Amino acid sequence: MAKNSGLNNSDEANKNFSPLDISPESSRELGCIPYGWARTAILIRLNSLTKGFSGVRPVTAQRLNDLLKHDIIPVIPLRGSISASGDLSPLSYIAGALQGKRTVRIFSKSEPRLTADRTFAHTKLEPTSLKPKERLAIINGTAISCAVAALALYDAHGLAILSQAVTAMSVEALRGTAESFDPILAECRPHPGQVYILLSLKEKTLTKVD
Repeated sequence: MAKNSGLNNSDEANKNFSPLDISPESSRELGCIPYGWARTAILIRLNSLTKGFSGVRPVTAQRLNDLLKHDIIPVIPLRGSISASGDLSPLSYIAGALQGKRTVRIFSKSEPRLTADRTFAHTKLEPTSLKPKERLAIINGTAISCAVAALALYDAHGLAILSQAVTAMSVEALRGTAESFDPILAECRPHPGQVYILLSLKEKTLTKVD
């Protein structure tokens, strides 16, 4: 696993890592993932690592929490991962932020070129020197994909509720009838969500027109 991920678990390799070992790709040219996606990915990775099965030290998990607490969210290029074997490329920017690398940019409204090393200096936090197993534990996962999926699901739930209200308002504005929302029309199909929505429209007073 470590070999395929381009990582060397030897102590000698750990000493030779440079603060510049992540290429400073321009997010303005490639496009970067939204701030909310990156922040959610950090939360999901932290949730996974704190279960205690990934071989990371408590200080590393604490520093991930500090990224959220102090709003140190790295700018992550939009392109670079298909989640076939984990989001290795985008998660490496989170690992770079943990290490305070000056090639990792941080989201900032007041300072567009703010980097991780300067952010750590401002917040008086110590960058984390990742140990061999920790590097793999940080990048070998699907936290970016999970973040996008979770936020999309959240938005989908909101849109589903909004669509019910819009449908009810449209029926009332047109002085229509609620007969078309009878749950029996949906019970012949294997879609419990459809039955729930029809019940909401007909029996929970979203539509008041007979």
